[in-house]
Amino acid sequence: MIGTGGVARFARYAAPPNRLGYCGPDGYGNAQPDSNERRAELRRTAHEFVGAYPYLELLAGAAEVDDPLADGPVEAYWIGNPIVQRVATSAFGQSLADRFRLRSGSNWPHVELAVPGALCNHAFHVFVVSPWVGLMRDGVVDEPLSIVDECRVSWGRVTSVGGQGLVVVERTPLRWQNGRLVPGLTQPAEVTCDVAVGVGDVVSIHWGHVCDVLTDAQLAWLRYVTNSQLTLAASIGRPC
Repeated sequence: MIGTGGVARFARYAAPPNRLGYCGPDGYGNAQPDSNERRAELRRTAHEFVGAYPYLELLAGAAEVDDPLADGPVEAYWIGNPIVQRVATSAFGQSLADRFRLRSGSNWPHVELAVPGALCNHAFHVFVVSPWVGLMRDGVVDEPLSIVDECRVSWGRVTSVGGQGLVVVERTPLRWQNGRLVPGLTQPAEVTCDVAVGVGDVVSIHWGHVCDVLTDAQLAWLRYVTNSQLTLAASIGRPC
């Protein structure tokens, strides 16, 4: 029997950027894990997310599970949980070097410098790796602040639930301050949603789409991985 939790969660977070053409196999963003057959298809193609899947493999190893799409590793990658702290620094550094040393060229020392403070999580990928390596599928993107803010997994509190799969959340976007990314002022944002939510729920958001209703523990982890990796990114600078 194919496990449903991790596969479904991975699909919820991976589908929004896939629909925009940024990562993963064509058509994944239209997939719904609503049957065993569909979940099997999503599982077969998940490894084509060449940015995310190697992190899942490291997290699965750290969790001592055989399945990178088990819910524990998937939650650790997108939201954060204790597994992110179990990945050995040496293994993480070697994985990054194998994947990105050649691609980043002269920028590699900046990424390497970040390894001791890195968490094996999407926040590290967005804030630290992507600026120096360039991992959007098209290679070049406009409006880098907007892209980073959309690409990170953020959170917001639902203030209204409308029709046509739209909800309004209070969300804190990122802004530049003295050459570093910091949280800005909380403001309302309209996002798409196809999970059950209610006013007052705190939700995770990826590329303008609600992915999960967060527990207090999940919110605490998402805040932690976000803030720690923002601090790490500031410590190594950014491309000119």
